[in-house]
Amino acid sequence: HLLNLLSGLYYVSHAEKPTMSISQSISHSRLVQKTIWSAASADREFSTVIDANEIAIVLVPKSSMFFHLVVDVPSGPFVLWQQWHKDMGQLSPGVIWFWPAWNRISHIVTRATVTYNCPVQDCHTSDNIMVNIALSLTFRIGPDIDAARNFVYRLGANRFDELLSAETEEAIRGLVYTETHDKINNLRDDFSTGMLTTLNAKCNAYGVQILNVRITDVMLPTDLQVRLERTSAFKAKMA
Repeated sequence: HLLNLLSGLYYVSHAEKPTMSISQSISHSRLVQKTIWSAASADREFSTVIDANEIAIVLVPKSSMFFHLVVDVPSGPFVLWQQWHKDMGQLSPGVIWFWPAWNRISHIVTRATVTYNCPVQDCHTSDNIMVNIALSLTFRIGPDIDAARNFVYRLGANRFDELLSAETEEAIRGLVYTETHDKINNLRDDFSTGMLTTLNAKCNAYGVQILNVRITDVMLPTDLQVRLERTSAFKAKMA
């Protein structure tokens, strides 16, 4: 009876208090396409942090007015080229001398596995408690040049970012709303499996493979979290 009374007191005292404990270290990722001066710097550009949130997954080298004296085609990422703005497929790595301006490297697409963070704030539980959920997923574009072409010409970095953000936020809010605050932590595995299947069903056709989805943190209002921890400790002592 004492445990039931404590649980009732938590709910009554906090149902109307949405004050949150927010982790400032988790920021929402943003996937971007970036213009660069030279294809030779692609590996460095992919590894360079644009700012705390932005992740470059597609690079577009600037075109020449007349001809390229030398073009150094990188061997790591997918490299697509165009002739008179017509897609010509993959460009083999190596050095090209005196390349006319009607030829150009159109897109350089990363092969790396990318980590995307998507924190969602102020999610309502079924018992009217607002929680913050931190979600992280990993993906890669591939596995081959056809997948890279599909990604560039059918989706692109900006639209992919919008798709990931919308899908993950909608799924998290829908999940949280079906459960009470004390059961949110138990949903991590089920949510991750379901979300992985859903995202792959929507992204695979565009050349994207979602490799992993996981909830990294669940943040309740600070005072409620403290009370729940005390209750857990009390139950452990009573066991």
